[in-house]
This record gives sequence, C-alpha cells and structure tokens, in this order.
Amino acid sequence: MMRRKIIIACALVVAAIAVLTIWTLGPTNGVVFHGSSMTEKSAKSKECDEAKAAFSLFRGGIKVDCDQSYLYVATDTGLPIALPGQAEPKLMVGIKNFILRVPVPFAFNWKLPLHPKLNDQPTPAASTGPIGVAIDGVPIFLWDKRPDSTDLPGYYDSKYDTVVQDELDHCGGHAGQGEDYHYHYAPVCLVDIHHLDRPIGYGIDGIPIYFGTGGTAFFGYGKLNAINNLPGKLDDCNGFKKADGTYAYYTTKEQPYTLGCNLGYADPALQINVPPFRNQGTAQPGGGVIGEASRTLITDFYTDAAGWRHVEYAALNGQGTSAILYRAASGNDCWEFDYRTDRNVKGVLETYCRGPQ
Repeated sequence: MMRRKIIIACALVVAAIAVLTIWTLGPTNGVVFHGSSMTEKSAKSKECDEAKAAFSLFRGGIKVDCDQSYLYVATDTGLPIALPGQAEPKLMVGIKNFILRVPVPFAFNWKLPLHPKLNDQPTPAASTGPIGVAIDGVPIFLWDKRPDSTDLPGYYDSKYDTVVQDELDHCGGHAGQGEDYHYHYAPVCLVDIHHLDRPIGYGIDGIPIYFGTGGTAFFGYGKLNAINNLPGKLDDCNGFKKADGTYAYYTTKEQPYTLGCNLGYADPALQINVPPFRNQGTAQPGGGVIGEASRTLITDFYTDAAGWRHVEYAALNGQGTSAILYRAASGNDCWEFDYRTDRNVKGVLETYCRGPQ
C-alpha cells in the first residue's frame, strides 16, 4: 500500500510539472524552432532570460527560446498581437500616402545572436529587409525606402523618409512591398503595456533596442510625448554604451528613429525577406498603382464575421470611401482580394499566391 501511494504521489508531481511547463510556455501554435523542440534547445543564460522577459507580454502568440549562441523568436503572423481583453489593432489607420499594400500574415522564425559581437566601426544598416524585430514579433525596417540606401551620416534625404512622407500609421508601421506589416519608427503602440527597463525589440545583430523617445501628436496620439528614456547622448547608430560596458540602441522621435547603423555584426543570412505576390507597378482596380504611393487617408481597418479584412480609405477619385478587402483562399499562402471603389459595393475579385521565399 505504501509503495502504491509513493507511485501515485510521484505521478501527481510529474503531472503538476507538466502543467506548469505548459502554462509557462503558453500554447505552441504548431511552431517548431528550426526543427528542434523547446526542450532540446533551451539554454540558461542572463541574456536569454532578459530576452524572454522582454517578449513575455506576447507569449500567447510568440515563442521564444535560446541555445548557447542564438535567440529564436517565432510568430505565426508577423502582425501586432492583441492582448486578452484588447480590441483588434487598428493597423494602417492614419496613413496619408498609401502604397496600396495591405498587412497579410506571414510566419517568421527569427534567429538572432544571443551574445552580440561589437565591431570597431559601425556598418550600414540593411536598406532592404528587416533590421530588427519588435517584442510583438513585428519586423523593424530602416526609415529609408530606397533599396540602395545606407543610414551612415550624411546620406539622409527627407523625400525617402517614410515618416516625413506620411506613409506610416499611428503605431509607426505600414504594409510594405511584401504585403508584410512592419515598423519604420518606434513601435509606440507597445509603450502603454511595456516596461521601459526592458527592450522593445532586438536588432538583427542581436543588440537590444529600448524605447527612448518617440511620442508625438501623431505617433501615440500625444500620450507619450513626455516620456524620455534616453540614457545620454547617442552615437550615430542611435546607441549608447553604459558604464557596465553593455551597449544598446534607443528609439528617437528624430531620424533615424530606431537603430541608425549596426555596431554589432549583422549577418545578412539572418534576414527574412517576405516575397511579394501582387506585382509592383500593376494598376489596381479602383485607381492607383500597386506599390506606389497614392495621396489619400486610411480611415479604418477591421475583420468582419466572414473573415474579410477591410482597409478603408478616402476614394482616390475624391468621392466617398474605397476599400481593399482580403481573406485567406484555398492554396498555399493564397489570398482573395475584393477591390471596392465604394466600400459598400462588391468590386473586382482577384486571387494571389505568395511565391517561394
């Protein structure tokens, strides 16, 4: 009898540990980290613990793990995540120069250096593809929309600045040429729920990005204007070396907004570029050219009961409100689009599928 009680007690302990583990990690959402399980990859370190704490707000939609060398971050959608009790994020709203791209989900599996190696001299941040990832799993891009740009001092031109050109929403992001949502500015919509002493993102080089400044009347609706979390005078990369020798980037409401260049080694092989599936330069039904800015105002974004996502904007012909509706279609990463000149009238239907990455 005593032996049976011991066996039962042991079984209960094992079950409790399993439940606690599942609660701690959150649902898996079918995400596997580069072919390995969480248990196989987990490695304890101060850097890993700090990264997991930074991403912990969104653990229901993001999975974070480490091995001895890398931080792994996986997200099923690459889109901002609503926390329990929060409304669906109003993506794209406020954009005045609309490139007619919309935020379509894309699964990202990030691999970032866990122990960044600092260079003696800064190197240009990538002008195409992401330069970092925010704690909600959304990519961070350079401010500049030129494909051959560099953010080293002396290269700035305001006509290519996505912030100055009104191409971003109130959260500092937009849908880019891959129909992927990403930030070009500080992810200000995270600040209300974020601890300022934790990173708000990480560079591709593995260096943490902290919120410094970024609140304006537009970005953050004026609620964040008084926040200044800067540690001192930043270098050209928007970085700062602390007394303990650690280095980090900080966001600013002035260009370069996030990181300006890389002081850490940024392996281009770690970049994730999302392939477009609506051809650049194609005329869009209802007016405008896909991938090129049209002057308008995006007024709403929502998902209806039938699963259609709506991006509504002032009609390019100046009459009423137009909309692009889209939802998942049959096929591998295929999406059905409904282009409406009048948001209330069914428009031209087309289906597109993403190509290989």
